[in-house]
Amino acid sequence: MVVSSAEHPFTRLESVTLEEIAGERIIMLVGDYAFRRHVDKIFSRYGVRLNYFVECPHLLRNELLRANQGISISLSSAQRRKLYGEEVRYIPIRQEGLPTVPIVIARMKDRYRTNICEEFIQYISDFYRGVRSGP
Repeated sequence: MVVSSAEHPFTRLESVTLEEIAGERIIMLVGDYAFRRHVDKIFSRYGVRLNYFVECPHLLRNELLRANQGISISLSSAQRRKLYGEEVRYIPIRQEGLPTVPIVIARMKDRYRTNICEEFIQYISDFYRGVRSGP
């Protein structure tokens, strides 16, 4: 998904392409975040070079988005998780074969799991089961 302020022209579109995104000022997490590496790999795979305007941590990214200083790339679950707050808009990316980001739960082998741990695992599984991947 693309994330933008409510004032950004993308909010009038139903979806955007990778090429349209490349023409924008991108506000993105710094390069050592796993998600950032994943995004870079996807765009590189499609031969699209992003225009990184600002590379910053999560909180600054959210403020810059709200101030309409650029756009960002996010997982489709970000909207459901209210990751950016209510002031931003989410626009699906239209691209055939766009990969998804796997969600993994790991645990130590032969360790006892409490009831609350089991409930948490079930909650996470149910939450992500309802998330759509793409437009």
